[in-house]
Formats: sequence, structure tokens, C-alpha cells
Amino acid sequence: MANPPMPTPFMVPDICSNLTVTTSATYAYGTHRPLFTIVIPNEADPRYTSCHPLGWISAQAESTRFVFSPAVCPGDWTAYNINATGKMTGAKCCPSGFTYQQTALTNRLLPGFETIPGFSGTLCSKTLTSTTSFWAPATPTTSVGTSPQPTSTEPSAPPSSELRESTKTIFQVLHPYTIEWHESDRENLSPEPPSLACPSRTYVWTTFASWDPSEPAPTISCNSWEEPEPPPPLDEKHVPMVAAFSILGAIFIAMVLSCYFSSRRRRAKEEAQAAAAGHELGVVVPGKDGSA
Repeated sequence: MANPPMPTPFMVPDICSNLTVTTSATYAYGTHRPLFTIVIPNEADPRYTSCHPLGWISAQAESTRFVFSPAVCPGDWTAYNINATGKMTGAKCCPSGFTYQQTALTNRLLPGFETIPGFSGTLCSKTLTSTTSFWAPATPTTSVGTSPQPTSTEPSAPPSSELRESTKTIFQVLHPYTIEWHESDRENLSPEPPSLACPSRTYVWTTFASWDPSEPAPTISCNSWEEPEPPPPLDEKHVPMVAAFSILGAIFIAMVLSCYFSSRRRRAKEEAQAAAAGHELGVVVPGKDGSA
């Protein structure tokens, strides 16, 4: 079964941003393999279903779970990787603040992402930071002179310690929505998605980065991989001339072949006559290879 169409933007409830769990992924490049903290949607929470349009089918293959057609992006989401093939157009949608990542790029920006349960190939990602304060042994200093130290009203720190901060990078990831629409669907979608201004005979694969649905929709141009124009029909006044040249060419080839075979027959006849005459005179006539 397929997901229902989404002709207008689905508004994701605010609570969905808090329905998350934390996992980790290993940096899988080189000999240094640190762990990164990853925040992912908590699909086990019963409220998670409400974070998707009514009729969304969660028990689908990963490749179709988040595909909607015809559809537009949810509210406050941005369309990325818009592409068109013939009269069918598609895009990937990510929430505001997130960026769409493809496999090759994500492997660098989100190390070990393929180890995250439920994610493969593409995702929406956002980089967060977590800062932790802690007391650490103070850095020794050398005192000069005997100047009195100022009195502080701040809470006293542990002896020979100083307050430090540690910053950790955290990645938050979500599933992108895949939306598709046919050129004839555009008038039934709101906001109206980009138009594919190409003739029906043209096969096009064109991609541009992103589109914010709050902005006017761009037009997809047809500037790549177009089928060649068919050859123009032959002018009727040229038909007799082409036919005449074709006939003359056939006659010429026939004459050349006739001369060739006639020459071979004449030569064979002459050789046979010479052989017969030599036999009558007792003379051995050499063959073509020079043998007697």
C-alpha cells in the first residue's frame, strides 16, 4: 500500500521535536574511531504516528515509508534535490534548520551514519553542540612580589582547581520526505510546485539545490539530455533527383560487376584454349602457380 497524497502542507505537531532518543555512531575512517552522539526520532513512542500525515503507513519498506505522491512538503520544510524526468518531478523535504544529506556527503559530515537504526542512504541532519562545565586541576603560576590578592564573593572552588568547559558535537537526524508530482498535478497542489517547462518528447534530468515553499516556485529548464530533433521530411521536389541518383548508382555497380566477371570468363577461356593447343603439340603449359 502507498501513503496517501499530500496536496497541502502537513503541519508537524510541536511535540514531535521532543520525541527523540539518543544513540551513538562510530567514526569509521582511519585508525582514530571516536563515538559521536546521535539524536534520532523515537519511533517506539505511540505519539510518533501523529508526526506524519493521517493515513501514513509505518509498516512499509524503508524505500517507500516516507514517499508521498502527488504531494508538497510539510509546513516550514524545504524542498531539496529537486529533479525532473520527463513529466514527473520529485524532491526531498527536510524541516527548517536541517539539511538534506546524500550518502556520499553524509559519510563525511555524519561519520558512521549507516550504523544508525532505521537510516540508510539519505537523511536530514542538524549539528548541535553540548557544553559541560567541570572543575580541573589549576594550571600552576609563578607569583611575583607580595601584592595582596583581591577578595572574591564567588563560591569557593576546590583547592588548586579551575572551572573548565568541554564542548561535544551532537548530530540530530530525521527521515526526509520524498514527494513526487506529475505536471498535470500542479494545479491541485498548494503551494503550486515548480513547473517543468519542457516539450513532451524531451527526456530531462535536471536538478537544483532547494526551494523554500514560501518563495515563488522556480521553473525547471530543459537544458540537459534532450532527445535530438528528428530529421526534417524530404522535400517532394528532391524525390525524383534522389531516385535518379540511386538508379544511376545501381547501374554503375552492375556494370562494374559485369566487366569483372566477363574478364574472368575470357581469361579462363584463353587459358583453356592455350592448354589444348599445347597438348596437341606436346608442349606442357604451366599453370597459374608456375608448375608444369
